[in-house]
Amino acid sequence: GGPGLVKPVFAFNAISGSTCISQADPGVDYLRIDNIELTGAPAGDKNAAPALWHPHFINKNGPGGFNEMVIENSIISMFGRNFIRYRSTSHMDKLTINNTIVNFTGATSDYAVVVTENQSYINEVVFSNSTFVGSNRGLIRNNSDIPQALFLLKNCTVNDFCDAGRFMVELKSPIASVVFENS
Repeated sequence: GGPGLVKPVFAFNAISGSTCISQADPGVDYLRIDNIELTGAPAGDKNAAPALWHPHFINKNGPGGFNEMVIENSIISMFGRNFIRYRSTSHMDKLTINNTIVNFTGATSDYAVVVTENQSYINEVVFSNSTFVGSNRGLIRNNSDIPQALFLLKNCTVNDFCDAGRFMVELKSPIASVVFENS
């Protein structure tokens, strides 16, 4: 077989340290990303050193956020810190990553792929039918004062994750449901 279908690439400019979405307006209802390669490699340069990778796709600080974000049939790669970081009072009702490859091979940060801090939260996090590979950090870290209602990892492959002393899933209690499922 050949290399497969090529996905359109969404890459940052060559300025190190930029973030795609920093301050989405409060009340944004829905963000859907389908069949796109999202890369933190500057200007899409897959040979760029990890020190040049952009730190976040979303780095939200303050009120508002998305009610729901869905990423499907996509590739997420080469972000230097994490994919999503919510701080302060940012919130999201539901995050779904489905049928997607998340590749952080080479990243040097101690952040997880998804991070919430302070009074921020993502109420439901669903990772399904996806592959997560190559990170010295975990899948999710809730360092917020507000716990999640659901974390679901369904039919996923997780490989080469978490250095010694790190957690693949780090959530605050009480949590209504944490589910790992393969069917």
